[in-house]
Amino acid sequence: MFGRKKKNGPDKKYANFNRRMMAATIDSVLAMIVLAPIMNYFLTLYAPLPPIDWSAIGAQIPSNATSNEANRIVLMALAEGGYITRWLNNLFLQFVALSAATGLCWYYWSATPGKMLLRMKVVDAKTQAPINLLQIIMRLMGYMISTMVFCLGFFWIGIDKRKQGWHDKLADTVVIIVKRDSAAAVPSDSPAPSKAE
Repeated sequence: MFGRKKKNGPDKKYANFNRRMMAATIDSVLAMIVLAPIMNYFLTLYAPLPPIDWSAIGAQIPSNATSNEANRIVLMALAEGGYITRWLNNLFLQFVALSAATGLCWYYWSATPGKMLLRMKVVDAKTQAPINLLQIIMRLMGYMISTMVFCLGFFWIGIDKRKQGWHDKLADTVVIIVKRDSAAAVPSDSPAPSKAE
């Protein structure tokens, strides 16, 4: 385990837990800065949350009510006013938008912006080819499974020999580090520079 590192091939290496979590953090920050305001704009435009009349809700709470009774009255008023339903709908639409954006990134670039910045790609575990549509869907569903039990499916990356989380195993994918192209900027059809140059 602590001996000589095994090589995964000349131009691929599995991305470890820390590197992948750093990419996920970058993606989360970008989603908050870029995607959240856009989603908020469209949701406010097409599915706005109803205003909450806190004074009317407060008037329904008796002065001798316990905190549990007061909380129940507030929740009932929010549910009856449609606020909780709209909030859950908005949350679901944001989840769908984020999943669609992530899936599109995997489809076109085999990586999200965070993975691109840290030179990683999501590829097929057997062939290292770009993942197909079924794998994208399975990987997105696998995120929910990886999150369910205290995010254990993500921590699995740290102990797995191919650094696969549960979502990777479900979709048969791996995340590899893309090596910097050491080939010079000289095009292949151009003559190599002479030693005198």
